[in-house]
Amino acid sequence: MALASLIVMGSLGLLAILANVWTNRPARQLAQRQRKSLECTRNACVSCTKMVVLPHSSARSAPEPHSEMNPLPISDPTLAVTYRRVSSADQRDHGYGLDAQATAVREFVRREGLTVVGEFADPGVSGTVPLDDRPGLSAALDMSLRTGAGALVVARHDRLARDTLQALLIERAFADAHVRIFYADGSNGESDTDHFTRTVLHAAAEQAKRETVRRLRAGRDAKQARDPHGYVGGRPAFGYRADPETRELTIDPDAAGVVRSIFDSVRRGESVRSIAARLDAERAGDRRWHPTAVARVLAHEPYKLARPGRIVDPKVFNAAQRALAFRRRRAA
Repeated sequence: MALASLIVMGSLGLLAILANVWTNRPARQLAQRQRKSLECTRNACVSCTKMVVLPHSSARSAPEPHSEMNPLPISDPTLAVTYRRVSSADQRDHGYGLDAQATAVREFVRREGLTVVGEFADPGVSGTVPLDDRPGLSAALDMSLRTGAGALVVARHDRLARDTLQALLIERAFADAHVRIFYADGSNGESDTDHFTRTVLHAAAEQAKRETVRRLRAGRDAKQARDPHGYVGGRPAFGYRADPETRELTIDPDAAGVVRSIFDSVRRGESVRSIAARLDAERAGDRRWHPTAVARVLAHEPYKLARPGRIVDPKVFNAAQRALAFRRRRAA
């Protein structure tokens, strides 16, 4: 009986200990979570953010410059980066090229007493292209962040963008980086009226872009009607190049040789995919090749015409088309 009593008393004691441990488990878990939350807050841990209660703040708020969370330099309004942009159509129609923009920007910088820490440009880039697809403007934003430059100087509104939405998005991106955009032609105030005026000017630049495109399209259509096989502008087909003086197409000897080799290879039975792989390995014509590009060459009928310049003999061209049709029938 004594032994049985001892066993019972020991069991009851063990159960009491286990009950006490289970009862205090939530408290210990809460303490552990609080300690871990404090450690995560101190160490800016990103893997445990669900445990960290952040103070309420605006969704658009950002860390103060040059803090532990943001080691970037403090924005200095006296430091500036400059940006110039021109597309081929703008340069041809308005003559407001990169040199003219540089002159306007330099005059503005001198007048305002700014110090230029970087100069960037996007030659041949459309004003409708977004920020991420502009190497020059993206580099200007990166330079502003790294140097603390607080100003981006542009010659005028349509040099920043010719699309209202893209212009406003670009302005917002630079504003979020504490960089103010200045236009050398004026309209740099910060009042509600000034913001409205800039939006209107961006819309006017977009409309001017539409008018330019409409005029160019009308001119190409008229030229095409007069000469159906003539060159009406745009990027020439591979094998040709545009004469800078006459604006007419001429045969590019090196590229034309690649075109002829493509037709000869197809006529001998080589597949489009095989041709593309071989040309890409050789970097033929100083470009990359894929099956779609080879198929585009094979489908370009002007190669066999006298105008703009015959590159492929009509018999070779037609034989290549028959070989392609035979391969398609066999594959089906």
